[in-house]
Amino acid sequence: MGRARSLIMRSLTLKLTLAFMAVSLTGIALVALLVWGITLTEFNRFMQDRALSDFATAASSYYQAHGSWDGVVAALRQQGLIPTPGQPQPGGGNNPPPPPIALTDSQGQIIIAAGSFHQGAQTPVNPGQQKIAITVKNQLVGYVQMAGGAPSPDPLEARYLARTNQALVLAALGAIIIAVLLGLFLART
Repeated sequence: MGRARSLIMRSLTLKLTLAFMAVSLTGIALVALLVWGITLTEFNRFMQDRALSDFATAASSYYQAHGSWDGVVAALRQQGLIPTPGQPQPGGGNNPPPPPIALTDSQGQIIIAAGSFHQGAQTPVNPGQQKIAITVKNQLVGYVQMAGGAPSPDPLEARYLARTNQALVLAALGAIIIAVLLGLFLART
């Protein structure tokens, strides 16, 4: 009788431990995936907002200095904001290419083509597309908008994302170890 009870208790201890671990691991996995997804989405949004803002600032400065968009392509290309076709990227290829950003005049005619936006065409109406208005002396002179996905991270940004992911994995592993130890402890008491 004592031996059977001991086997049942061990079996119950094992079942309780496994159940506690399964619930804990499921929760840890869900939290880790949620945090990873939100971090990546918000980091991409940050990079996109920064790229648009930098491009809009450069385009606005050009228009203020010249009073028109004539020559803006060459000026922004020289600043590294527009890729040069067939040319390697500055910095020996370590830097990612500039993000695909289109520039339009105030009527929506494309001045700087990027992605699916073609030079001289009208910008397609897309209410979900983020764009920044460019105004000079309180007059609307154009828009900048993303013409593709989020910009590629540079080496420093990529290292930041890798470290963030590494911290997330280490936190999840630590939580798993604590869940296993806590499950064993609680099942035995």
